[in-house]
Amino acid sequence: MHLTPMPSALLARRLRSRLWCQKQVGAGDRGRSALALLISTGILIALYLASYYLVTERDSSRARGVGMYFHYRFLKHDLLATIFLPAAWLESEIIQIYPQPFLPDPSWAAEPQALIFQSPHQNIHFSSGLPNSTGGRDLMSSKYIHDENGNVFTIQK
Repeated sequence: MHLTPMPSALLARRLRSRLWCQKQVGAGDRGRSALALLISTGILIALYLASYYLVTERDSSRARGVGMYFHYRFLKHDLLATIFLPAAWLESEIIQIYPQPFLPDPSWAAEPQALIFQSPHQNIHFSSGLPNSTGGRDLMSSKYIHDENGNVFTIQK
């Protein structure tokens, strides 16, 4: 009598060996897949920040009556403003910490800095809200009026 294994036994053996091979291969790939995920995330963040820098129009001015320096970022569409809002917040935090690279005159770094993020239907103000050296006024205690040229005027409460 000729003994041959049953087809189900052959299939079970094949599945067990396939699972064993997958476990052996998958153990080493976890580190590589985590590294690939980390690298791709870093590349996406770098592309996001580069596109924010390239898409926004930039302007800045010193408001002597207010005692602040304003950094303006203009976008042509509200959707772009929604997409780039986290990048604008990050830029405003960097401006608060180290404003010299963003200023035409480094001596103005002593004045409080504010970033105004503008799109056709919204103006978003970012500032530290800390009192400045000109009488304790800050961005949160003032009402702002924007004219058609984008200039900012304040009315103290």
